[in-house]
Order: sequence, then structure tokens, then C-alpha cells
Amino acid sequence: MAKLLKKNHRVLKISDADRFIYGMAVLLVFIMAARTPLDGDMWWHLRAGQETILQSAPLLADTFSFTRAGEPWINHSWLSQVGMAALFSWLGFYGLTIGVAVLAVGSLVFVLLQMEGPSILKAFLLIFAGVVSAPVWSPRPQTISLLMLAAVSYVLYLYKWRRINYLWSLPLVMMVWSNLHGGYVLGFLYMGSMLAGEVLNHVLGYKGEEIVSWRRLLVLLAWTAGSGLAVLVNPNGLDMWRIPFQTVGVQVLQSLIAEWASPNFHELAQQPLLWMTFALFITVGLSDRKLDGAEIVAVTGFGMMAFIARRNFGPFALVSLPVLSRHAWAAFQAWRERVHLPENLVKAIQSRQTKEMVNTSKMQRAVNLLVIGLFGLIAAGKVVGVSHPVLVRGYLDQVYPVQAVEWIKENGVQGNLLNEYNWGGYLDWFSRETPVFVDGRTDLYGDEVLGEWLNMVQGGDGWQEELESWQIDMVLLQPERPLVNLLLEEGWEVDFGDEKAVLLSR
Repeated sequence: MAKLLKKNHRVLKISDADRFIYGMAVLLVFIMAARTPLDGDMWWHLRAGQETILQSAPLLADTFSFTRAGEPWINHSWLSQVGMAALFSWLGFYGLTIGVAVLAVGSLVFVLLQMEGPSILKAFLLIFAGVVSAPVWSPRPQTISLLMLAAVSYVLYLYKWRRINYLWSLPLVMMVWSNLHGGYVLGFLYMGSMLAGEVLNHVLGYKGEEIVSWRRLLVLLAWTAGSGLAVLVNPNGLDMWRIPFQTVGVQVLQSLIAEWASPNFHELAQQPLLWMTFALFITVGLSDRKLDGAEIVAVTGFGMMAFIARRNFGPFALVSLPVLSRHAWAAFQAWRERVHLPENLVKAIQSRQTKEMVNTSKMQRAVNLLVIGLFGLIAAGKVVGVSHPVLVRGYLDQVYPVQAVEWIKENGVQGNLLNEYNWGGYLDWFSRETPVFVDGRTDLYGDEVLGEWLNMVQGGDGWQEELESWQIDMVLLQPERPLVNLLLEEGWEVDFGDEKAVLLSR
């Protein structure tokens, strides 16, 4: 690592002022990412991790549902689940909050190493990318995929832009990634975009040191193929390559799961994706710098993915940020030359672009450390605040059928339960004696089970036959579901009900 940092000299030759700016940016990202660790899928990931630890082997068959009980399950996130369960057992919700924040910061730090321009510009864009990525930061293995994608992009950045060859690390990264999360395919998409982009560079006749030669392109292709083989070092074996196609092939995803739906730009939290897209268009248009083929393919490909599914906001931000920084800085330099800014102002803006390091006084260093320490305390305070058991319990009451599940456990109710999709993971963790109909493992259930679930809860055609075919004894749904009124008309009884959930039985 020390050798790597020496080669990438831009990381080392920074002033105290730059260190302060980067430190503040990292802390602000950490503060943004530290949030109450509640996600519908988090619970079944914790349960799977706990089961894996107890049996000392990955959980590769379904034991949580009655609709897929005993069937093989391609558990692509088994290693992440072990880490989540261990972290939760040691530090509880605090550990999960810290874990998400650290992963978010780590992914953006890898991207920071690829950016160009003065520290203040890079820090601003780093926080901007954090705002874009924020909707997908959650206590799930998906967040680990952001870190791994950033690591892969950094290795390829070194190979293309710095002419430093660490491609041998790609198979190792992909082997570990494929045991952490099925999102490993993002790494191959990025490698593919690099290969296609460099071919485009040669077709367009682009020249320059950053253009990867045909010989070096063949080397990259060979290491990409080797990375594909490395994915097979996995308890799922060849089945691991089925995961991307299984998940994308589920037709119900967009109507059932918000993160698989297209962005809704009427919501403020999703608008930063538009802002980043517009910023890319504007800076590329104003920049005198030629848009590289690899940049075109990567930004276009990951941009399309982000506009198709919200879960891809984070990958798009990570891939686009270095491109945005290069062209934003080039656009500023072009504008500077046109308006003839004073030389001293230019040096102040691009202080770290000169070879002269700024000498900071001891007093200024002390002030910088004091401010960094203050924001460090704010970050620690936020972790404690958002993860406090009292606050977590309040969120649980708002989001999940806490009282209904406690009633089921206290009364020892048993039978086949038709549950809300978003409550499946919660039931996996808190009501283990009651197998669920569905939870967040869409690749396991497929269109067959998910489609029938959706039809039943909406009271669609044939809902009675589907209910009988699954031998449903109980229903735990939101009160406003059409099926609830239909069952009441059929004579089903209300065992428990509140503003959050209603439990019906025959």
C-alpha cells in the first residue's frame, strides 16, 4: 500500500489545508450515512448470518418460509450476513449504524483518489455524490457492493490514467465480492465498460497517454476473464452466475419493491440524481477536455441503470464522480483563461496543484484539529442518537406490526401465514416459529410466488383458489388491503387489529 501511495503522488503531496478539507468532507459523509439501521431485508440477513454461525456452514436451503421450505437457496450474501450478525451481536444497532457509515465513506474515499482539481472542488463533489447515493445506504450487503465497485474502479483508474498495473488484484476482489453480495456483476459491468470504451477510443482515433493500447487492452481482457473464474470460488458454485439473471428476470419487482422502480423525481430525496446528470452535461459542454470513450460508456451504462431502478443511484454516483471532477476542473480552467483571473487568486484556488506546499502555523493546525475533533464528536453523537434502543423501538412501532407479532407469540398461534411482503424479514427475525409466505428474497420466490401474493392481497381473480392452494390459515396485512374486507365478508375472524396491522384467521 505504501508503494501504491508513493506512485500515486497526488495522494501524498497535500497541504495541511487540504487534509483539513478532506477530513471535513469525510466526516460530513459519515454523518450523512449514520442513520437508524432499519431495513426490511436487514432482518432476514441477520437471521441467515446467525444460522450460518450456529451451523458453521453457509445457509443454502430455505428454512424461513413455508412456500419454499427446504428448497435450494442461492445465498449470495452469506459472508456479509455473517459479518452483520457478528457486528449486531457485539454492538447491537450501534454496530450496524457504524458499519453502514464506514462502508459509505470507504466507497467515496476510493473515488476521491480518482478525482482531479483542487481540494475544495473535490470535497464539494464528494459530498454531492454522497447526497446522490444516500437513498441506497442501508444495513444490507448491497452497501458493501458500493465499496467493492469503488475498489474495482480505482484499480482500473490506476491502469488507465496512471499506468500502474494492479490488475492482478481484480480476481481476488471479485472472489471476495461474490461471497459478499450478488452485486458483484457491477464490477464486471465496469470492466466491460472500460474494455468497450477503449475500443471506442481506438475506433475514433483518439491519442494520448491515457488511451489503453491494444496490447494492454488484451491484458485487461485476460484479467477480466480470470475474475469471472474467481467468482466460482463460492459455496454456490456455478449457480452464483445465475443470480444476476434470476433477480432481473423477476417481473413483479417494479410493482412490488420501491428500490427496483424507476426514480420519482417529485420526491426531493431522488432529485440529486437529476442534478448530477445535468452537472455532467453542463461541465462536459463547457470543458475543453475531450470526453474519453471509457467515460462515455461507463456514464451512459450506469446512468441508464440508475434511471431504470433507484437501487442503482449509488453505482452511478461512484462511476460518474471522477468524470465530473475532471471536466468541472477543465471547464474552470478554460473559463479562467477567458476572463483572465488574477494570478494570486488562481494560485489560492489551485494551491495543491502547485509544487509548493502551504506552511500552516501551529495555531492554525490546532484550530483545524479542534474543528475536526468537534465534528468527530458530532458524528459519534449521531451514531448514539439514531441507534439508541428507545428511538429504534419507536421506529419499529411506526414501520412494523410490533403489537400483532407479540400477540402471535404470546398466544402460540401456528399455521400458514399470508404476510405483507415488507414485513417478511421482520417476522423471520422476531417470529421464528411462524414461517412466512414471502420475504425480501425475490430470487428465491420468483414470479410464481410473488405474483400469487400480489394477486391475493389485491383480491384479484382467483384469490380464493390461491388461498386454498397454499392452505392459508392466517393473514397478517395492512388494514387497507382489499383482501382484508373480502375475508371479513367470507366470515374470517379478527384476532388482532390496530392502525398498523390486522390479523385474521378462519
